[in-house]
Amino acid sequence: MDEPWREDPAAPNNGPQTNGAVWAFVAVATLFLGLRVACKCGRHSQLWCDDWFLVVSWILLIVSCILMSINVAAGLGKHDKDINPKIVDQLGLRNLIISSLYTVSSAWSKTSFAISLLRIATPRLRVIIWFLIVTMNIFMHTSAVLTWVTCRPMEKLWDFTLEGECWPSEIIIPTGIFFNAYSGFMDLILALLSWIIIIRLQINIKERIGVAVAMSMGIL
Repeated sequence: MDEPWREDPAAPNNGPQTNGAVWAFVAVATLFLGLRVACKCGRHSQLWCDDWFLVVSWILLIVSCILMSINVAAGLGKHDKDINPKIVDQLGLRNLIISSLYTVSSAWSKTSFAISLLRIATPRLRVIIWFLIVTMNIFMHTSAVLTWVTCRPMEKLWDFTLEGECWPSEIIIPTGIFFNAYSGFMDLILALLSWIIIIRLQINIKERIGVAVAMSMGIL
């Protein structure tokens, strides 16, 4: 007869540190979004498409972080042997949801930034920006979907003892690296495009630099 599982209070746990770091980044994102919305409301301006993309992205981020905190409270951050076996399936499922929500949230925040650039870009740059928007959303939404389909049954994603099949690592690893690399590439290109567009505007040089820096930080 198996010995019943007992929690070890002294077990190493990186969950609280992870949780703190995640919510610190959320606080920064919330500050930027709050200032953006407050400025528009203060000028009695309506929220545009890029604003709504950013708001929805923030909501998805908040939901994913709440689920992350729930997982941390349940034992995420500990060694497998220190987690209650009865809740492993719950942790695994929530991790998949967190991954998908974060991926979509990231895609929509980048889309918001790109739409902001579209409003002030030249016709040629708009073609480039639209290409980036379309390809980035295709790749990142594909990544979110692949999170759920690489193993059958799905539970094998977090329980390797189950019978079933998963995609070979020769496919999963390069695909994941490509999606993440393209996402990072998008950050750099959008930040660079914001500088190119703003520097060409007919405004004071200090104002141009200030706006360009602010827009580059908006990609965060």
